Amino acid sequence: MTKNEYSSFVFYACLSGVPDGRLASRKTLEQISRKANKQIYVPGDLIRCLLLLLRVMITPDYQGIELKLQQTEGKTRVFDPVRKRWIILTPEEHVRQYILQYLIVKMKYPIALLAVEKTIKVVNRSKRFDIVLYDRNHEPWMLVECKMPGVPIDEKTLHQLLNYQQTIQSKYWMLTNGHEVFCADATTSEDIAWLTAMPRFPEL
Repeated sequence: MTKNEYSSFVFYACLSGVPDGRLASRKTLEQISRKANKQIYVPGDLIRCLLLLLRVMITPDYQGIELKLQQTEGKTRVFDPVRKRWIILTPEEHVRQYILQYLIVKMKYPIALLAVEKTIKVVNRSKRFDIVLYDRNHEPWMLVECKMPGVPIDEKTLHQLLNYQQTIQSKYWMLTNGHEVFCADATTSEDIAWLTAMPRFPEL
């Protein structure tokens, strides 16, 4: 299935009355596919995952979180506690820094195991992920994709994260524009589930 087919199919399915909060059956999805006059393969678990994307949202708690800002050369910069340097404060960076603080301060995820904007190879092309949290065995535990406020968390955002996932193979996914947070347990690829709360970091 191509990305365009995927996107068209998923959002056609959503608009075709698949009830909120219910996992659509493979038969239902195939019926929607025929109605849309598309002869495409339906990978059931991932389609179910996509259909629930816009229905399971976590509201982040930013209370008490403050970013360290400074003005230099007419530009606002924010201090990144992971990269340990001042970064120009763009709208997307604003979201990334609030999410970092949320993960560190509120979720108590270990700062020493966080990586920010590192380059990886995705299908022979260099890409930079937003945030990856590693477990204590230094295996990718959570992959985070950040968008600036106002950018919808939709199928394009998910496709971007899934492209990175091909290389990173993380156990959890997080997609956010600052106001909306979606988190999925992808520990078992055959049973991906969108969560109603952020997962606890595993202890040794």
